[in-house]
Amino acid sequence: MLALGIVVFTTAGPALAQEMPVVVDLEAFIASEIGGPGIVDNLGDLNDDSIFDFPDLPPEGIEGIWDDTLGVGLDEDGNFDDEEFFRRVLPEGFDLAASDAVAMGPCGGVLISYDAGGLSIDAAVDRGDADPPMDIYGKPAFTKDNPFQADTRGLLLYWGFTRDVPTLSTSGSGGGSATAFHDHQWNVTILGISADNGGDPNPGDKNRNAGVTDLGDLLPLDFRAVVKGKAAIIDTYGPERLPEFSAPDDDPTSDDIDVLAAGNEFCFGEGWFEFVGDGLPFFEAPALIAGALALLGFSGILFNARTALSWRSG
Repeated sequence: MLALGIVVFTTAGPALAQEMPVVVDLEAFIASEIGGPGIVDNLGDLNDDSIFDFPDLPPEGIEGIWDDTLGVGLDEDGNFDDEEFFRRVLPEGFDLAASDAVAMGPCGGVLISYDAGGLSIDAAVDRGDADPPMDIYGKPAFTKDNPFQADTRGLLLYWGFTRDVPTLSTSGSGGGSATAFHDHQWNVTILGISADNGGDPNPGDKNRNAGVTDLGDLLPLDFRAVVKGKAAIIDTYGPERLPEFSAPDDDPTSDDIDVLAAGNEFCFGEGWFEFVGDGLPFFEAPALIAGALALLGFSGILFNARTALSWRSG
């Protein structure tokens, strides 16, 4: 997972909860590692999977100064640009043979998915250390064998944080005096579709983030698909938009991210997701999946989602 609005992270049903011991207490982890307003109030576990249901949603925040609020394929007037659209939805730079998840950098957090009725489906945790992200039963998450599951009619709820490491900046063009990402740029890409990007000077030294995406409201069609996504955030990159980045087939963790970061601190994540809706299946070719997701409006999901709340903690 990546903090500050970037989250890159199996089914946790009642039967599984009864068979496997819970390794991560979500409520305790969120309270101790993330803290902040509107986090873990009035929690309940209605389907007995050790993931709380019907959570109080975090308060709505504001957009980052450099956030892209339009979406792939739209110009500044909101008109569809088909040439730009199809240029951006080619699934290049994704090694679909690599089955493991990748998480690099001092970013961590929690991602939870819910169905249309508000019941939990899946949860994954990254502690912001050298260990890979895992589900609450201690199994590596976001892998091809254990993809993070989400309902195309439901919600995705996330909390993120950054570790206080000496390699992070303490100020940027907007001011600030504490360790955090400053003048940062970030990008989320799903099978070649640039799902969201943006950035902020972060004068308030914010190092915590919480938000929600309502897939049911934003996706015009219910579908099933297994996809691979990646995300990155770079410290002190400045206002220039982070370009598209791709990975060589033999080493997806090396990426172009090292070159783009140019010695600055960064976080990078790559992993597998499974959409478990009851609608049309898109399991065939990567190009077909990418094109289908794009035409379904997936590229605008995060652009038009409820804005995230960011704050300083610690």
